[in-house]
Amino acid sequence: MNQKKLKPNLVIKNCGQLLTVSENSKDLVGLIRNGYVGIMGEKIIFIGTKEEYDRQIDDTDSQVIDGSNRVVLPGFVDCHTHLVFGKSRVEEYATGLIPGGLEKLRDSGIKTGMEASVDMTRSEPEDLLYLESHNKIDRMIRNGTTTIEIKSGYGLDKETELKQLRVISKLKQNTKADISATFLGAHGWPREMSKDRYIDFLINEMIPMVAEEKLA
Repeated sequence: MNQKKLKPNLVIKNCGQLLTVSENSKDLVGLIRNGYVGIMGEKIIFIGTKEEYDRQIDDTDSQVIDGSNRVVLPGFVDCHTHLVFGKSRVEEYATGLIPGGLEKLRDSGIKTGMEASVDMTRSEPEDLLYLESHNKIDRMIRNGTTTIEIKSGYGLDKETELKQLRVISKLKQNTKADISATFLGAHGWPREMSKDRYIDFLINEMIPMVAEEKLA
């Protein structure tokens, strides 16, 4: 009796290298050369060789993508990011490549490191912060990242931490990435508040507020 063939609505055929990343594979990546993938809706229903494909798949009505000379693999998971932040510290980075460069910046009273990021994130309007973050995620998706963890932590005050978390919430709704939000209010402490007072503020005000609004 012939086995009923699967009918995917999308097929990727002739994949130069198909990486299954199976835990049982001998080569760690589960390499199948000239492999085939069958997809139905959002579910992968087939992975295998051409011979297996011919036996199990009916692609009469399928959209077919040619994967020749391409590597097909699961999406990357970026499990630790601080993606939502104001502006850029690329000039600081470039200056740091010069011996003594960062020391000169600090001696001149120019903020560096996390302190600089906190100030820039506090001052950036929420809509601009969202737009810049959305553009970053678009680039990540084009390079194969499909799941992203995003932290707050560049505000260290109620207004900016909530602003970051609201942006992350909007990104969840309006990008193709799977996004997990983390409240990182204890990333540091603000210069305008003592450590003990800030810890009390986090425990008694910020964490309950974030939980109530389900922002992380």
